[in-house]
Amino acid sequence: DPGRPKPTGQQIAHTLDPLTALLAIGREVARRQRCDGRAAVYDGRRRYDIVLSDDGGERLEKSPVYAYAGEVRRCAAAAVKIAGFSWDQDHSPHTTAGRVWFATPRPGAPALPVRIDFGSSWGFVTVRLTELDPPK
Repeated sequence: DPGRPKPTGQQIAHTLDPLTALLAIGREVARRQRCDGRAAVYDGRRRYDIVLSDDGGERLEKSPVYAYAGEVRRCAAAAVKIAGFSWDQDHSPHTTAGRVWFATPRPGAPALPVRIDFGSSWGFVTVRLTELDPPK
């Protein structure tokens, strides 16, 4: 992609893929019972950091919209763009803000995102957990 500077080997070192980063963040949220920290992410094309800060807790009520009802931890999230982005299209600031709601669906399970809201070049995006299988 012309105009997209490729991440350097040094920028890629010690990063996680997006799914692994989300699971690692969920594990820390479950352990600490709050959102804090930073995860270095490389998706094969772009390098960015996900930075979380705690935004409190709330309770999701049973609804056809969510597969999970119960206590959640709300996290303010920022994706700090580092490399691999088209700076012509991704105008300053080089940060995308959003929110992630984490819940522990079963005892001993990692916290999983039950809702993710973020802005994109296509508009505002909401991702929701729509199915949760019973334990086997």
